[in-house]
Amino acid sequence: MKTQLIPSAAHTTTQWSGGSTTQLFIFPNGSNVSDRNFYFRISTAKVEVSESTFTPFVGFDRTLLILDGSIQISHEGHHKRVLKPFDQDFFKGDWNTKSVGIGVDFNVIIKPEFSNTTEVLKISKGEEVAIEGSSNWLIFYLYKGAIEINNEFLLQQSDVLVAEESEREVLKVIADEESIVILVKISVLKSQL
Repeated sequence: MKTQLIPSAAHTTTQWSGGSTTQLFIFPNGSNVSDRNFYFRISTAKVEVSESTFTPFVGFDRTLLILDGSIQISHEGHHKRVLKPFDQDFFKGDWNTKSVGIGVDFNVIIKPEFSNTTEVLKISKGEEVAIEGSSNWLIFYLYKGAIEINNEFLLQQSDVLVAEESEREVLKVIADEESIVILVKISVLKSQL
């Protein structure tokens, strides 16, 4: 298993029409959003205007999870939902998507040759949680609190730990204080290999 700790200070933040976005992790290394040459990208975004239109990502699938605030998301010709903290929505990157509301969200943008699940882990101080590595990547984003992973990595707020080739591994997460972790599991779809 390969691991990479990405401290919050290493994240890059850029502006978009409705606020700012902070890139947490992109794969492969060296790819970028503007060229659309990535397989998956994980980020957070601040929605700072009451109405905004999402940037299209043709050929990608998207997962949006609200961290703070409340947003009504509308996909023209598909569905609309009101999202409150830790609610998720799944949609195609080429849909015409608009939002109403202000808040902070967590985004996974991924090629359809990959699958992902995004979970919210609320861990009490002193609690230990075992995470089984059943995917090609496990990506931990510490939204709040402080945690240790495998007694080796200490994560503070907004830090990211990426565990690649994590199949058959068990990672032990211990909360040093009340913590909220966003866990993304990404796998290559076998039919695409």
